[in-house]
Amino acid sequence: MTLEDLLLLARRSWRVLTIGVLVGGLLAAGAALLGPRSYTATSIAYVKVDASIAAAKNNPTSYQLVAAQLAERKAKSLLPVITSETVAQGVIDSLRLAGTTPTALADSIKAKHVAGADTVVVEATADTPERARRIADETVRQSNQEFAALNGEDIPVGVELMTSAELRAAPRSPSIMLLLGAGLLGGLVASYLGVLVVEVLNKRVRGAGEALAVLDSPVLGALPHSDLIRNGADASDPAIEEELRKLRTNFIRATATAGRSAVISSAVRAEGRTTITVGLARVLAMSGHRVVLIEGDLRAPSLASVLGVDGRRAGLAQVLAGAAAVEDALVRTSMPGLSVIPAGALPGNPSELLGSSRMTELLESLSADAIVLIDSPPTSQATDAAVLAAQADGALIVVSTGTTTSAQLRQTAQALEQGGGRILGVVLNAVNKRGFLDGGPVDALIPGGASRADGARGAIGSGAPAPAIPARGNGPAGLLSDRSAES
Repeated sequence: MTLEDLLLLARRSWRVLTIGVLVGGLLAAGAALLGPRSYTATSIAYVKVDASIAAAKNNPTSYQLVAAQLAERKAKSLLPVITSETVAQGVIDSLRLAGTTPTALADSIKAKHVAGADTVVVEATADTPERARRIADETVRQSNQEFAALNGEDIPVGVELMTSAELRAAPRSPSIMLLLGAGLLGGLVASYLGVLVVEVLNKRVRGAGEALAVLDSPVLGALPHSDLIRNGADASDPAIEEELRKLRTNFIRATATAGRSAVISSAVRAEGRTTITVGLARVLAMSGHRVVLIEGDLRAPSLASVLGVDGRRAGLAQVLAGAAAVEDALVRTSMPGLSVIPAGALPGNPSELLGSSRMTELLESLSADAIVLIDSPPTSQATDAAVLAAQADGALIVVSTGTTTSAQLRQTAQALEQGGGRILGVVLNAVNKRGFLDGGPVDALIPGGASRADGARGAIGSGAPAPAIPARGNGPAGLLSDRSAES
């Protein structure tokens, strides 16, 4: 994934990231309030040299130089004394500390010598700031006594408390601000990593870019999610009208050199195949084209119920079996220019009927006067869609975004192509218009079917205006011209 992809992923997942940040902040606040804490107090001890002895009076200049060197050496040797258990025991006895041992107390005390100075910094850590300050100051006093006991009473070097811990703040550890910052950042990173893992593992097609990555075929349309479109041709959703018109333009361009019949299929059921077929047929008829819808699903047909056609009458199955004439099966709808051939009584051998020579002759006859759209069953349930794709001039694959997987899309295309079909393109269904289509709006689709980013890949008829498919009113007489007087 590129940096742009990562940024787009963050933009699409901002709600999850926000929740992650809030959870991280709440956990950090809980840890700051309820978790263990400690305070560190700091005292400064000064290593002094007694200047009242005779050597200092007899030769003060020389003595001061020697004293300075001696003080610095003794300051370094004072460090292990300060952190010893003996000094810790003295602090415990002096302050009457309970609940600790000399070893534990010695481990909580640190000392360091300031280079070039006669001072030692003593740090004491405790569970309260007051306790830490008392321990730091008393450690310096006990260290002076222990140092004198180790070196003898006559040594001219001593330790004095120069800066009391009471004069300084005792910082809290861990810091509340540090905890909150780490919690917020940790929540953001954890939530983004979770989103990234889901993104990598999620193999569903969610946009034009992912469809183009699977198939070398253009995306001809992207229809937003709609509930009203499920009601069929007579109750279209105004929100998707423009997208249907774009699909119509791209479909006409795609079929300008391919022919006038097309199969609309999908990988599985409930991907919107039938409703898109009806919607495309409707906008084609509205633009003045003659359109014939054929119910190619002879196993579980639904086209007749969507269009309000009596499914008990003779249909495609009876025409292909030779039991009915085409004129008896062809039904005109209330939409001018739109006719439908329902499935009829379901046969026991649908694949054989759909692959018969009568089906070839039917498509050739109908396509002489109209655009023929065939609503086929999904490729995952039968070979019917592949058989129909071989009979028609091309095939459209409907993909339900967020539902259809890349593997299902690839298998659908392979099934249609191996059966002898030609894929015209892909139609995305149920696109979330509030979001983005691979980081771009639905309008990123250009006439010709490809996204702007992939305009050079798989585009159909780019540059030339989309040619209108003639109604062929003056052409050879076909089946529709024979039925012009019927309602």
